[in-house]
Amino acid sequence: MTNETEVKRSEMIDRLITTKVLHQIFDYMNIEYKEERYNDIDMSVTANTYHAETKTFSIDFTMDIEIKSRKCFVSTYNTSLMEVDKYNSLLQYNNDYKVYSVIYPLNNIVYLFNLNRINFNTIEKMNMQLPNETLTTDKIKYVNTECYMLPFELGTLFEFDCSKYY
Repeated sequence: MTNETEVKRSEMIDRLITTKVLHQIFDYMNIEYKEERYNDIDMSVTANTYHAETKTFSIDFTMDIEIKSRKCFVSTYNTSLMEVDKYNSLLQYNNDYKVYSVIYPLNNIVYLFNLNRINFNTIEKMNMQLPNETLTTDKIKYVNTECYMLPFELGTLFEFDCSKYY
């Protein structure tokens, strides 16, 4: 059985790492962590620009972020990132910025994928069995689902020392 406290801890670590990576890109951000996980969105981030002359902020854009942590080596995947479900919640929204964050703690890297820049009509799809685990049972059920095979070059690679978090 999955321990709910461990799941919460793991999710918080994933959010923290993604936040630290985003701070490498943006100086000012408003972050909203999503506790209602019905739509699989882990956090929303609004990136802001500070205008020193007027001492005000302007909103550049808001992005919804889904985070996945992979306890395996990147080389396991060869050239593709698996498990971007065709019916992934991020793909269903009309938000201008949808980001898929994938953390590989064994490699100390994080990939960020801006899903709005990807033409999914050109991405290979594959029917796969994905694990579906609940907090209330000790069994993992595998569900067949259609997944996009995203090549790593469509994402942006960030090196990040994950050793103190995992």
